[in-house]
Amino acid sequence: MSKESGCQCGQAHGACTTEFQYAVKIVCGEVVAQNGVATPVAPGRYWTAINIHNPAICQDAHFRWKVAIANPVEPGPISAFQRPITLQPDRAVEIDCPQVMQAFPQQPSLRFVKGYVVIESDVELDVVAVYSGTPGACGSNSFHTERVQPRCVPVCEDLVLPINTGFADWQTVSPTPGLLGSVAPVVGPLPGPWSVPPFGSQWVSQNSADSQSAAPGLRRYQLCFDLCYGYTPPAPFRIQVLADNTALVYLNNSLIGSIAGYTTPTTLPVNPSFLQVGRNCFRIDVTNSGQSQNPTGFALAGLLHVIRGKCPCSPLPIAAPVHGPAGLVEQSEDLSLAT
Repeated sequence: MSKESGCQCGQAHGACTTEFQYAVKIVCGEVVAQNGVATPVAPGRYWTAINIHNPAICQDAHFRWKVAIANPVEPGPISAFQRPITLQPDRAVEIDCPQVMQAFPQQPSLRFVKGYVVIESDVELDVVAVYSGTPGACGSNSFHTERVQPRCVPVCEDLVLPINTGFADWQTVSPTPGLLGSVAPVVGPLPGPWSVPPFGSQWVSQNSADSQSAAPGLRRYQLCFDLCYGYTPPAPFRIQVLADNTALVYLNNSLIGSIAGYTTPTTLPVNPSFLQVGRNCFRIDVTNSGQSQNPTGFALAGLLHVIRGKCPCSPLPIAAPVHGPAGLVEQSEDLSLAT
């Protein structure tokens, strides 16, 4: 069984669960000679067939696969993960060039691919690549097989992130670069017009005394997190927001909606297409209106749930649990999920 950094594939290791990964080199399609133009490989037709066998005698194998194209110098595109496959004990299946090409439906004219098929499995597999081409270097057909060894990688687990102010680690960011720090819960009694914050959240601002007196102007806040490649896009979900005086709410610079009130929470639907692989940031721009010092702050509640979205072993952007006027933030899930 393959091991890496002391972890054993298919089992929990500390905060992570691991699985087997295979990176299989592929060369598929036709290369035509062009006068004076270099070709990626020798002109001819190339085929790659990947044979996958489950050697277990009792346990089903569950695996999924994707294609990563290798372009010269610049990184190439990566396909979506293809339909998961369940392979019963001692059964075998093949992935060949037509399936590789079909992994890129947005490129129907694709004629040649070289790169990798990446396979992720919960059990160890027999993976053998079969390469063939015509004509060979001497004008004859070529044929070669290669057994691909597994490596042990952490699994992308489900991301469950309450984004409630007072619980999640929202940061205050200057509209001009240079200022970054955790938001401060407001202190003292809430101003008379301010509503009780959405269930499980807390009014916050740049300074703890902003609920009593703050200078007019723009204040910017953000909450950032990472998403694994191959996550399952969630259903649309909702957040509830209060802001004094007004606010604009963004996800990765895409506008979710506007807030104009601190007496009744505004419910905003979040489009999951705004999410992206890698770094993601919610941002809220709060404008404190008026000509003189007056209260400002915001409160936000919601829950982000993404299947296989949590980057392996990475901590969540959580500050510290708080008891708001409406109770524990951990109980906010019921208002955040879309129906």
